[in-house]
Amino acid sequence: MHKIYTAAGAEQTDDYTIKNIGIPSLVLMERAAEGVTKRVLEVIKEDNKRPVICVCGKGNNGADGLAVARQLAQQSVNVSVYLCNTLKKSAGDSDNIKSDFDIQLNICLNIGLKFLKSLRIPAGAVVVDSVFGNGLDREVGGIYKDVIAKINKSGAYVIATDIPSGINATTGRVMGSAVRADETVTFGTERTGHILYPGAEYTGRLTVENIGWQTAGLKEIGISYYLLDEDDLKLIPGRKANSHKGSFGSALLISGSKEYGGAPILCAGAAFASGAGLVRVYTHKKNRAPLLSRLPEAIVSSYGMIGFEPEKLKESKDELKRLIKNADATAAGPGLGKSKAAAEILKCVFENVTSTLILDADALNLIADGRVTVPTGKGTGLIITPHLKEAARLLGCDVEEVEADLPGTALKLHKKFNAGVILKSAVTVITDGKEIFINKGGNSGMACAGSGDVLTGLLCGLAAQGLKGAELMCAGVYLHSAAGECAKRKLGEAGMLPSDIAKSVRDVLKSTR
Repeated sequence: MHKIYTAAGAEQTDDYTIKNIGIPSLVLMERAAEGVTKRVLEVIKEDNKRPVICVCGKGNNGADGLAVARQLAQQSVNVSVYLCNTLKKSAGDSDNIKSDFDIQLNICLNIGLKFLKSLRIPAGAVVVDSVFGNGLDREVGGIYKDVIAKINKSGAYVIATDIPSGINATTGRVMGSAVRADETVTFGTERTGHILYPGAEYTGRLTVENIGWQTAGLKEIGISYYLLDEDDLKLIPGRKANSHKGSFGSALLISGSKEYGGAPILCAGAAFASGAGLVRVYTHKKNRAPLLSRLPEAIVSSYGMIGFEPEKLKESKDELKRLIKNADATAAGPGLGKSKAAAEILKCVFENVTSTLILDADALNLIADGRVTVPTGKGTGLIITPHLKEAARLLGCDVEEVEADLPGTALKLHKKFNAGVILKSAVTVITDGKEIFINKGGNSGMACAGSGDVLTGLLCGLAAQGLKGAELMCAGVYLHSAAGECAKRKLGEAGMLPSDIAKSVRDVLKSTR
């Protein structure tokens, strides 16, 4: 994984580099402009007469755009500038120059750069979007909204500076209106708004330029953010030649009702694929034969044989208690249903589990419905894995509120349940309450019923092998997405099955070892 920034984190790092390290802001700006200029020159290299228009706001992002325009002019590019604000300076007017924007504007005027009085974008043009940058925190309106609309309707190739104008650099929200960029050049590292949707869709191809930000000695304000990458697979324990099945732990999967028999098969298959030494499944008796026919390696116990009827409740709980005691990690919920038996099973789990516990699907629904309560103090090894609708139910809010701020939602869930949180979406957000981790891997082929069951099985299998907390969540989520990418390469996205993802886990692990 590597560090990424919210809008506030980027601003703090930039300010620290300027004020504490002593690198002038104009030096950082020049380096940033060079990164954008390089990309523009690569785009127009087949036609150096292609018109380029730098559309600039009045802040630091606009100053970046002015610096790009000046650098392009020095390369004899057909470049012009459109300012969203009225041009008040004239060539040679150096009086009262205070901001970096004023300095860049004065230079452009002095060298005779062409300024447009109205924004007209000719066919085939390249637009450098420098209207708003990292600091936008309000809805876009007025002339800015009109300018963004013209850019989007023009058909021009758009290169955004730092972040597409109108995208919130922290949440990825569209602030009323936003530029749809073909590509974005950002500085230092990615912003969360580049990665979270819909910001990711507006960002296009993303290039990160090192402009010389310094972080040594910086005491960050607020929570730290990280982006998962293939290095997170290194968290998964290796295997020694003198190992035995006990070396890789025992995973218990409490999954499947009489209506949902596929979930335990998917969970168990993924747990085995992760490398767990022993996988036990506690499921309804109707699932026993299908499960063993698909996975004869699994050890199956069935609650439907004894039942969770009132007259047999103690006997049933004693059996489940024994299974939980002997497991190194437990997962509950996929396909479990919301029957009275399912509620009693989950209550029994909470009463007896002492190792890592992963909750998904119907376990979360039972909690959201108020039929089962998460006990105080059970949060140490608890991990919940809701998708957006489940998160909304758990918090009693609308899905739109969840979508508007995935990191904020994950932190709310952590606070409410004292649990590690894996908030599943096209981009998955993970938190242990101390840090936030984001995974942008995976693909649309994984957007089908059963993919979450595979993730639950993977997490339980890895937990059985000794991974815990943030390391468990990050390794499991990245392995899941990497397996999805592997399945996509073999099969394509449309029609990909969750079982294809589980099978591909072994390919990913093989390639990393």
